[in-house]
Amino acid sequence: MPRLKGNKNLASSEAEIDREGNKVSVSRVIIAFLISAAVLIFAFSAGYMVSFLNYQRVSATQNIIKNDILSTQLSGELLQECNDDAFNLFSRKLDESGALISIMEERFGKNDENVLEQKKQYTLLELQHFLAVEKYAEACNKDIDFIFFFYSNSNEYGNNAENIGKILGRVKDQKEEKVMIYSFDYDLDMETVQLLRYLYKVYYPNSVVVNKKIVLRNVQNIDEVNEALESK
Repeated sequence: MPRLKGNKNLASSEAEIDREGNKVSVSRVIIAFLISAAVLIFAFSAGYMVSFLNYQRVSATQNIIKNDILSTQLSGELLQECNDDAFNLFSRKLDESGALISIMEERFGKNDENVLEQKKQYTLLELQHFLAVEKYAEACNKDIDFIFFFYSNSNEYGNNAENIGKILGRVKDQKEEKVMIYSFDYDLDMETVQLLRYLYKVYYPNSVVVNKKIVLRNVQNIDEVNEALESK
């Protein structure tokens, strides 16, 4: 009998240990849950902050380009005074806006909806700049060439567009302010771009229009562009 009693006490003790063990397990589960919840909250907050900051950057870029459009309208009138320094500053402002678009493409992707919307604003800015410089060249008797590059970021044409862009960059380096180069997204869903393609008979992506009359397709080297520039 004492032995049986001893067995009962032992069983009771084991039950207490089991119950204590269960309490410890529950505590661990609660702690794990709290940690997981904290991680999820942190991740959500971090994701929200990233999205918010991205939105702020996009909004800031949009405001910059809108301001540049207004500035271009005013500066275009001032160019009629034939001030070369004003012309150089005028052109640098366009380059800065173009650099912002490139940064957005790298950060958010070339097909991001917000990026495409900013491209539309930038396209209007380019056209206003072109019209202002064209008037400046006529009024001030300046010999300036104009190049339109209708590039495509599609998988099929993207790499070729990069190569042509580099060639045109070399043309700009050689001729500096004597040539103005404007780049338009061939695939952009915008009536203005479609109208430009119609006016200059651009039927294929990555076409280069020189001085509004010569259309080059799939430019392979700088000589092709220079030859077109010299034929005016």
